[in-house]
Amino acid sequence: LISGKEAALAEQNSDEEVVKRVVKTLRHIFSSKDVPDPTAFKVTRWGSDPFSRGSYTFLPPGATDQDYAILQSPVAGTHLGLTMSSTETMRLFFAGEHTTSLHPSMAHGALLSGRRAAMEILGNIECTSVNSDTIDTVIPMSIFRSMNPNATLNCALCHLPGNQKKQGQLFAFQRNSKQVLVHSKCAELSPEVQVRNGDWKNVMKAVTRGRSISCSKCGKPGANIGCSHTECIHTYHVACAEQATGWNFERDGKRFLCWTHQDEQTREADAKATWDQAEYILKSDGLKHNLFSFPGDEGSDKEGTDRRSFAESATRGKIAAEKHSEDHRPESLSDSVLGLPLETVAETVETASTVISRSELNDPWNMSFSVDERHYLLGFMDKEGKQLPTEGKIVVSINEVRVGSKELANIQMVLDIMRTFTQLKVEFVTNAKS
Repeated sequence: LISGKEAALAEQNSDEEVVKRVVKTLRHIFSSKDVPDPTAFKVTRWGSDPFSRGSYTFLPPGATDQDYAILQSPVAGTHLGLTMSSTETMRLFFAGEHTTSLHPSMAHGALLSGRRAAMEILGNIECTSVNSDTIDTVIPMSIFRSMNPNATLNCALCHLPGNQKKQGQLFAFQRNSKQVLVHSKCAELSPEVQVRNGDWKNVMKAVTRGRSISCSKCGKPGANIGCSHTECIHTYHVACAEQATGWNFERDGKRFLCWTHQDEQTREADAKATWDQAEYILKSDGLKHNLFSFPGDEGSDKEGTDRRSFAESATRGKIAAEKHSEDHRPESLSDSVLGLPLETVAETVETASTVISRSELNDPWNMSFSVDERHYLLGFMDKEGKQLPTEGKIVVSINEVRVGSKELANIQMVLDIMRTFTQLKVEFVTNAKS
């Protein structure tokens, strides 16, 4: 694959000369391999092709990836497939590298788009709108602006324009013939809104409800976020809720509590809801942590066991201590537990390595580790009964980062590296004496 002046010069050579140069380059790159001559080849010359002249699509200033969706959308007799509100017969379909946001400007993008268009023709001649009583379709902003040229580009809930740091990206939603602009977080954090597999449900319902609800902080309508306490009447916008109450939706979750009720018994219920996500057990002989796993029977109270539970954001992988007021904050929270220093194993010990993995970043590890009284990190133990080679062994390094070093000095850093990767290469001590 060549471009620029090299591509123009290559088109002047014969097919054999082009193939000879390509094979020479491959043999230089893969010098340790035996690269044979090709059994067949095809040389393209897009610059001299009368239907392309070497051109391909790109996104100029002001364009977005939503424009690919517009160019891809089939056309009925009266509407684009993106904006219609009923079942209509599609009459014109589009393919080409300019219709795919995943592989634009590429030959394989054009090929894949042609297959996609063919499937649309064969299986989707009659296209039914995905709109229903609950599902709201995200449409390109350019389409919203073309259909609503005089509309102000402000969120229908918080009334702020454009993309915002707290409220997120400004989306255009449509259900049937109605269209509205809402920030992603303003919609997602509304109690009735659900987001599953890219489908947004009840956004229009949330906007309609918000028109009659004023914010307890700023007094403006659109305050859909109410305190979860059954007897509380406080409601807020996203940013107002965080400013007025100290609540952090990314850290504390969607189930919002106002300042008055954050320290009451509902806090205990919220902590229990996160019990299956993270648990810390501080014992006389060290620390045991079950990362993203259900504690099961092991969570029962035992003599000599002091529990400290923490809220965990499973999607972001950030740990935060349970939200307590300063007067009610329990002893030995994150500083004392997560900051527990780890010792480095002597380099003279005999070691072995194994790989532990999970499928996705959000999947549970389903295992635990511990720290002994000498502050050595003891190997990972499987929570599902599967014997791991590292069980009970002193860990020397994780992903070639030495335990006890500056980069892996404490428990917090161990948790960080576990959250960051789906695969851990664990080096551990093999000799029993150690």
